[in-house]
Amino acid sequence: MVQVDDRHDRLFDLMEIKDLLIRERYYRDSANWAKLRDCYHPDAASTKIAISWYNGDIDGFVSGSRKMEGTGIRANHDINPVDIHFNALRDKAVSESTGQLRMALSIEDVLYHLISYVRFISKLEKYRDQWYLLSFEAIYESDYLTPDFPTEKVPSTRPLPSSRKSYGVVSWLLERSNFLINQELPGIDRPESVKQIMDEKFAWLQP
Repeated sequence: MVQVDDRHDRLFDLMEIKDLLIRERYYRDSANWAKLRDCYHPDAASTKIAISWYNGDIDGFVSGSRKMEGTGIRANHDINPVDIHFNALRDKAVSESTGQLRMALSIEDVLYHLISYVRFISKLEKYRDQWYLLSFEAIYESDYLTPDFPTEKVPSTRPLPSSRKSYGVVSWLLERSNFLINQELPGIDRPESVKQIMDEKFAWLQP
């Protein structure tokens, strides 16, 4: 097997991947749907997005995101790529990033701010000498809802005690808007789910 050991080329790959990860979230938040789609592999069947409200390929995600924006639900994402793992030939990679989801919304005439802390995990592949995302998945850590200005008024409903600790507020808010939320996603409240997703990604890098 040919081993790639060129530090200059590796650095270029790292820069290209980190740039791609940041642009992907920016295009999602700025509703630039064509450029968002271009961040992912041309073959939609080889792609996977698994987040709170969606599980499917990139074409469905773009369509669903467009519809979500039409309902008035708008979120902003921060992403900080931290670690990139390559296979031996350096044509496949797994990225680990820290991130946040931020959303401002009105509940019963009170403005609130949601912050959800996550880790974003992606598979990437070099195709025709260019890096593309194959997947985008989240490991949920915690979320918080705070009023824009101090108030004694609280929403008349709230997440159930049985809600996931890692993304219960996100689930509650999206379910209020009639989105079906997957309650079995990876989260630090279920350590075995975190281990499973990471084991799967690293196994994919092996020959």
